[in-house]
Amino acid sequence: MLRICRLWNGGDSDSLRVGQLVCAIGAPFNQDYSFTCGWVSGKGRNNLLSPSSSKALFEDYIQTDAFINPGNSGGPLFDVEGRVIGMNTLVNGLGRGLAFAIPSNLLRDATDQLIATGRVRRPWLGVRITSLEGSKTLREQFPGIEHGVVINTVEAGTPAAASELRPGDLVTAVDAVPLRNAHDLVRYVQRTKVGQAIRFTVLRRGETLDIPLNTAEQPEASARASDRTDRPAPSLGLRLEKGETQGVRVAEVAPGSAAARADLQPGDLITEVGADPVSEPQTVMRAIQKLLAEDPKKGALIRFIRSGKKSWAIIERGSR
Repeated sequence: MLRICRLWNGGDSDSLRVGQLVCAIGAPFNQDYSFTCGWVSGKGRNNLLSPSSSKALFEDYIQTDAFINPGNSGGPLFDVEGRVIGMNTLVNGLGRGLAFAIPSNLLRDATDQLIATGRVRRPWLGVRITSLEGSKTLREQFPGIEHGVVINTVEAGTPAAASELRPGDLVTAVDAVPLRNAHDLVRYVQRTKVGQAIRFTVLRRGETLDIPLNTAEQPEASARASDRTDRPAPSLGLRLEKGETQGVRVAEVAPGSAAARADLQPGDLITEVGADPVSEPQTVMRAIQKLLAEDPKKGALIRFIRSGKKSWAIIERGSR
């Protein structure tokens, strides 16, 4: 990566256009200085790992059909004027014309930090998000809105937790820049500086809010809640008990039930159903049944806390 930066000649990956001619240099199969040409097939590519992978990628790849094979990784992708606009990184099968490069602007930011401090600091908010456009169930919660990013989970002890963000919020813009999907938000945050102030435009229960927060440095590791399976329970697949200090705790979840499909787990502390706070198990069950009866397509929105993390889920009709 550092060697590529020394070859830099003003490459700006943001100005790269789909259909533009590019060239690649590498050493596939130990054949030094192999040179190939192709086109930019796409920009901003993501979701390149399998869904079961636990590895996190900061994805914003350039896709090219320039012929690249194992051994090209680390070599430059450059335009016809010799300006480096990426670093060849991934190949999806040999000879398929599906190769990916890290954009030069992302490389420049990382190498500048490495040269200055010896390490890369990444900005972080502490939320888990979903694109509105990719979920029919979520779109039912926000009728008439096609694009945006839904906050699924707010991690405990994070910049997001210190702000007014809540699970279920729909983020439509950041610093007045409209968001189409989750990738837009991740890309924007990754281009900010650690500690930088940003502002979210949020839609919550029909009201538009302006929520400020500051990024922080992403920790090296994050804790994960363990998955649990339990024996069947009646009705919605939930057995509930009163929380010790607040809310209603999930005691059991029936495998295959509506609650299981919503990814509720034993130990979750339910704090709200719909727009109403809850403190009794009977109140939770009645509220869920009422919401399902009123609008089966929309489902019942539940806010809960899991291992200190605030999150939400939607229970849909078809429970047992």
